[in-house]
Amino acid sequence: MTIWSGIFSFLATIAFMEGVAYVAHRWIMHGFGWFLHKSHHEARTGFWELNDWYFVMFAAPSIALLVGGLSGYWGEWATWIGAGI
Repeated sequence: MTIWSGIFSFLATIAFMEGVAYVAHRWIMHGFGWFLHKSHHEARTGFWELNDWYFVMFAAPSIALLVGGLSGYWGEWATWIGAGI
């Protein structure tokens, strides 16, 4: 993979993820995932809130792609896309 195709993959992933973030917030977090996201709209009672589980769920694919790509198991494409996520 050339540096330019890597940069393109990275930027295309960022653009795509903006759409994913919009859809996830609008129809998942304010839909069937409201039981987790509701804590974000209430006064915080501690350091963590249930909404923080979304960070864990959405970070997992990025971490997996970065580890798989940097370790050489999945190829360079995984590193670029994992960084874009």
